[in-house]
Formats: sequence, structure tokens, C-alpha cells
Amino acid sequence: MMEEICESPHTEALSIDSFNNFSRNSLSSNMKQNNKYKYLGDAYFDGATPANKYTPNDPPTVVLEDYVYSSQASNQYQTQIYKITCRFPGADNERIIQVYQSVNGKWYIFSDSWMGFTSDIKSPSLF
Repeated sequence: MMEEICESPHTEALSIDSFNNFSRNSLSSNMKQNNKYKYLGDAYFDGATPANKYTPNDPPTVVLEDYVYSSQASNQYQTQIYKITCRFPGADNERIIQVYQSVNGKWYIFSDSWMGFTSDIKSPSLF
């Protein structure tokens, strides 16, 4: 899935390997720490909190916000790179990710900014 949202026509044309073997290994080892893979995916959805073991509302929704200093032009990608944030109860600080819209109209993650979304979060409640 990460390859799908990181590798765009731009990265392919420029021979940029956005999600390479290092990225795969980093993601894998990071997700195995503290069994984070069991709950990290649900933690960003509305209603999910450490107290309810990151159980999201139904239907699952996510709120993303524009970052205050939103976009910057990229000469290499020939597009604007936008920063968006996500706030949720499992983290003390907002998470920031950079995205851009490719010529095919789809949105992609810029560079390795996805790493911020796999950072540690509060462990779910044991009770």
C-alpha cells in the first residue's frame, strides 16, 4: 500500500525510489515495536482514543487540516508540495505529512514524510 501512495508518475519519470528497501525495513521494524501494528492504523480515525483501545466511530472518518505554512513550489516535481496535519488523542502533538497532486490527478505522499505518521503513540488502555 505504501508504494501505491508514495510512487507517482513523477517519481517514476525522475527515477526516484520514494519507497525503497530501506523504507520497507524501517516501516516494518517501527511497526513491530510495542506491537504498534495492532492499533496504529485505527488511531487516526475519529472517535479512536487510548481509553477505547482505538476503536473508531462508524463510519470511520479522518480529519486532515491545512498546515499554517501550507505549500511550497517544487521545481523537481513541477507542482506544489502541501503540508497537512492530523490531530488525534493518541499523540501529544499533531502529525504532519507532505503531499502533492500528480499530473494524473491523484494525491501522493512526498518523500519520506510518511514516517511521521508511524511514530509512537500512546498505548491503548489495558482496562
